[in-house]
Order: sequence, then C-alpha cells, then structure tokens
Amino acid sequence: LAFPHVSGSWVTRSAFVIGISNAGIDFYALDGAPVHIFLCLVSPNKPESQTQKSLLIYSVNLLKKKNLRRQLLEAKSLEGVIKLLNAEFA
Repeated sequence: LAFPHVSGSWVTRSAFVIGISNAGIDFYALDGAPVHIFLCLVSPNKPESQTQKSLLIYSVNLLKKKNLRRQLLEAKSLEGVIKLLNAEFA
C-alpha cells in the first residue's frame, strides 16, 4: 500500500484517488516490495483542521483489512472497486 498525500491552498475540498496495479509498481517501499494499491489524498491546506490527518488515519485503518485489499485487487472494473469502497463507507 502507498498513501501519497498533498494539501494546498489551491484545493477547495478533500478528494481521494485510488490506483490499483496487479503487477505492482516500484514505489521505494520500506520492504522493497512492489506496491499494488495507491490511495492518494488531496486536501485543503487548513492548519486549524484535522481533516487530512483524520482521512489518512481512516484510510489506513480501512486498508488494513486483508480481505478488502484482496477484493480490490480482484475487482474487474472501476464499478467493482466503487461498489467495494461504498460498502465499506456505508
């Protein structure tokens, strides 16, 4: 898993982008293994807000679920990925 994230004054609201690579991508992971799931967070630069930190913590906890990671890698379409994530957020 990789969780690249950025915040800036040019961002008006938080958003996630998910990327899935069955082959894996070298992302200089600490364990040297290729990364298969990327969850990128873009959020407003608001020092008084804990939004980015809260979203990152929630995302990390969500993707600690081994079964969910397996299902994401096995998803055959964008719709399948969205369905899995919507079920987790429900």
